[in-house]
Amino acid sequence: MDGPLIGLARLPGDELRALWTSIQILLQVADNPWVTRFRVPRATRADPRFRRDTIIVFTPDQQRRLQSLVERVRRRGIPLFLQRAIVAHTDVVVLAPDVAAAAYGTSYASDPIRMRVGDGQMDGAESVSLHGERARAVLTRLDDGPDATAFGRDWYRATLAFQQQFESFDSPHLRAALQAFPDDPGIRFMSGCQHEALAGPLFQAFARSYRHSGLRPDIDSSSRELAAAEREFRRALAADPAHTEARLHLGRVLSLRGRHQEGAAELEAAYTDTRDALLQYFAALFLGDAHEALGRLAVARSWYERAARATADARIPHLALARLARELGDDRAAEASLERALARPPVEGQPVEPWWAYRHTQARGAAAQLDALRLRVVQGGGPP
Repeated sequence: MDGPLIGLARLPGDELRALWTSIQILLQVADNPWVTRFRVPRATRADPRFRRDTIIVFTPDQQRRLQSLVERVRRRGIPLFLQRAIVAHTDVVVLAPDVAAAAYGTSYASDPIRMRVGDGQMDGAESVSLHGERARAVLTRLDDGPDATAFGRDWYRATLAFQQQFESFDSPHLRAALQAFPDDPGIRFMSGCQHEALAGPLFQAFARSYRHSGLRPDIDSSSRELAAAEREFRRALAADPAHTEARLHLGRVLSLRGRHQEGAAELEAAYTDTRDALLQYFAALFLGDAHEALGRLAVARSWYERAARATADARIPHLALARLARELGDDRAAEASLERALARPPVEGQPVEPWWAYRHTQARGAAAQLDALRLRVVQGGGPP
């Protein structure tokens, strides 16, 4: 990390709010170089010192220096200036979150917090970094041209993927992405993945422990989260029918909702359409589960066997095969499957059961997406 990035990360919350005020003033001067009174909208967060818009008046000398700064920014391009600001704030969130958290300073009662989850219980809470919020605010000041639209879309895709890589679900950020790009299949897909994850036992156990307290985790019941996930995956597929990963997740969600026949149809289509070994593994594993629920034990066994062959690290398919063999009265086959499931204990630094990565597999390209955004601004903005 370079010095300017650490310097930005070390800004206390009050100075970060002041920086946003400065950016708004600069943009007002860029729109009208003769303006001398600046109306700055109140802070996004409810800061008791700024309950209404602020009027700032500069002296003639301050005005000249400000116009000189604006001209320097103009020469490089206002859009590129804004994109660089967005990437800088994003890099603080990605590369220096601990530094930013330590420098945050005073928190206000209205500040949103992030709750950390461990084993279904709250493992602590922290104020959400202003840097992510400021990056979103700067993004709204980009023009509506195709380059700016592509940048904003890719930024939301990359930052959502980064969050989901660590199962860090920022609902306000997701809502902002959906509001800005309601028809983008990638963002709809990430939204579906968040709802699918929040329907799981870990997050449901966490939410239950707080439903009768003053805190309100942004997590609905499992059935409603799954229904929301289905809607989002269907919207992603409506926008991009070739989005195989969305189809895979849709099939899984349908099966979780008890609609195993529908789920199996989507999962088979996903299995056929992809050449990604990891996605094929998940599709085969889920198809085994769906057919087992439908009572088609022979078909289920064939899919579990395909899943077992997909990767040498798989253990769950062997456990499923052992269960099926036991139900069919084949104790010898059940014992053999159990031996295969237990024969490859996790080794530090070696691959483990792929199932444990399912909740964040959709985010596996996050680092590359963020690198592409950085390269874009380094090369002068515009499309990749």
